[in-house]
Amino acid sequence: MLILELTRELLVLASSQQPSLLVMKSIWQSENLVMAEGRWRRTDGGDRLIPNMVNIECDRRKGTCLVVDVTLSKQSVMPPEASFYSANFTENGATYSYTTNCVVYDVTIDARADHATQIRRMREKSEQTPLTTCGVIDDRIEMALTSGWDSDLGDNELPEGFYPIVRLLSWAFS
Repeated sequence: MLILELTRELLVLASSQQPSLLVMKSIWQSENLVMAEGRWRRTDGGDRLIPNMVNIECDRRKGTCLVVDVTLSKQSVMPPEASFYSANFTENGATYSYTTNCVVYDVTIDARADHATQIRRMREKSEQTPLTTCGVIDDRIEMALTSGWDSDLGDNELPEGFYPIVRLLSWAFS
């Protein structure tokens, strides 16, 4: 009976899964390229970010970074967004910044340390585009590029439902 109940719980969970993004963090550089791939996760303890994955290719010869983002929103995977940004290069990697109506993003890729960070900060009111409504957003968000999967659920959350055996096993092995 226990095996039947566990099977039922696993089948219900499998059928109710939200789409999720799976990506492995990878950072490397060659003579002319600095590349990074992964997902941005908050490192400042704030609210979770919308699930995403990003691929960044910076070309020293062109002085630019091509950034391709894919975002997961509820049951949908949004189309990829590709953008080019002017970049500065160091011995260890690359940096670039870009600005939207409300915020500025500063990205640093350090291939030697195998680490990439992104800081999003609010623009000063005087810098914001006229007639822009920025809404309620954090003044500053600090992120690091990581590996992992994610959906709209938390890393250890189960969807609503009755899963006593799965919850017990999850608790026992955590």
